[in-house]
Amino acid sequence: MRAHSQNPMRQRAGPICGLDAGGWDGIVVMLVVAMEIGQMRSHWLIGIGMLFVVLGTACEKSSTQPPAPAAPAAPAAPAGPAAALPANLVVSTEPADAKDVVACKAAVKEGDPIVIRGRVGGAVDPFVAGRSVFTIVEKSLPHCGEMAMADSCKTPWDYCCEPKDKLAENTATIQVVGADGRPLKADLSTVPGLKGTAEVVVKGTVAKKEGNKLLVVNAAELFIRK
Repeated sequence: MRAHSQNPMRQRAGPICGLDAGGWDGIVVMLVVAMEIGQMRSHWLIGIGMLFVVLGTACEKSSTQPPAPAAPAAPAAPAGPAAALPANLVVSTEPADAKDVVACKAAVKEGDPIVIRGRVGGAVDPFVAGRSVFTIVEKSLPHCGEMAMADSCKTPWDYCCEPKDKLAENTATIQVVGADGRPLKADLSTVPGLKGTAEVVVKGTVAKKEGNKLLVVNAAELFIRK
């Protein structure tokens, strides 16, 4: 018995356009049918045209590649290193001629030298995290711990018993800035003795002033009363 020879189309078609032998057998059958239709109608070009349509569709599908995976997102830039506070910021001698918050707001303008005194407070956390900024409140304004209250206040320095407008009029912002004029990346809450209700005297320059609501002081010296 003679061994059955394989269809030459089956041998060659496997790697073409991604079709295996079975796929090419289907194309051959469609070609034969198309040619018979062409002979019946005396238009043999119909069969050839159908072959190119089938081949074009098969090759187009096989050449389509899956989309490339998206590139991983770039990691967030790390935060800058913490800055050291000026070595001469905290002083042991109280600056002279200090005035209370309200008196300073009534007398100073931007760019003026200033010596201001008050108590650390004005919020549950009067220190800005990661920045050398904190707020002080007029010393004559009693904090919650000095008022007759049925329950003891755990954060008396937040002055929660005062209306917001009144508190704003009695509050000033103190900041320590670098050469660029921006607050240093330093946490002033780590300074020994600087905490809620602590009395301080600050010597510096008025950085910003808006009526009797906003007063920002660039501190050069900070004295903490014991």
